[in-house]
Amino acid sequence: MSRVLAILNPRSSRSDPGAVEQALRLRFPRLAVVLAPDEGDLVALVRTAIERVGPELVVVSGGDGTVSAVASAAAGSRVRLGVVPSGTANVLARELGIPLALEDACDVLAHGMPRFVDAMDLTDGRRCLCRVAMGVFGEVAETTSAETKKLAGTLAYAAAAVPLLTRTDVRRFSLELDGVAAEHEGSCVVVTNVAHIGGPGLRWSDAVRPDDGHLDVFVVHSKTLPENLGVLWNAITGDAGASPDVTHLVAHRRVIVTCDDEVAMVADGELGRERELRLRCVVAALEVMTPRAAEP
Repeated sequence: MSRVLAILNPRSSRSDPGAVEQALRLRFPRLAVVLAPDEGDLVALVRTAIERVGPELVVVSGGDGTVSAVASAAAGSRVRLGVVPSGTANVLARELGIPLALEDACDVLAHGMPRFVDAMDLTDGRRCLCRVAMGVFGEVAETTSAETKKLAGTLAYAAAAVPLLTRTDVRRFSLELDGVAAEHEGSCVVVTNVAHIGGPGLRWSDAVRPDDGHLDVFVVHSKTLPENLGVLWNAITGDAGASPDVTHLVAHRRVIVTCDDEVAMVADGELGRERELRLRCVVAALEVMTPRAAEP
């Protein structure tokens, strides 16, 4: 294999850059390493490193936000992406069956199979591989500190979500999916490319796949504690989309979500506040190393 470029995020919740670099060098002698900066444009930094190194494989050690930033930088190139999970939720790794243990994840990079996955592109140039959410999901991410995530992992999100179960704010969302408009009331809208919600075992639906050529859109309508607990129970049993308080929609090309006011938004771990989101579905956007080839 030609040179391998590793992007290591030393601030991710399970980060150990030294151990990751050592494990990678045992498998890839021609390794170039770049540490993600505390501040600055990570996408531009990675894009410059790709042009300089000319790698066949770009390995990311970090959380879903770091992975998506590297995917944004790799857009338009022919590099493959490898993931060494070291974030809090590690949604993409769980979705693709990539082991969370360091040595096992590195073995996938060396001996696994590439799999094409879809992506969603935002109008500001960001590429997301997992999901973009507006509303209560954004509020949970917004109120969960980095320190808490390092200490408690995914339980940090659960702790932040508990108060919101009892006081859900219902908003009006205008959706446009592939040119078809609809109005919905609910606590959040989630546009996702993966079935995993975040916590271990929590899933939207087995019908959601990262390589199915479309984006899945879930509108959560629950507003009372019993309704919220019902949606949570369905998520725990693997099918939140089957809840009567959840609407499951599909878009093959574009998704536009508009809210009356600015609301909390999270895009693969990156926070913000938005009134409108515009997303474009990118089919087979890039190849990711996985433990096995994609199912036909």
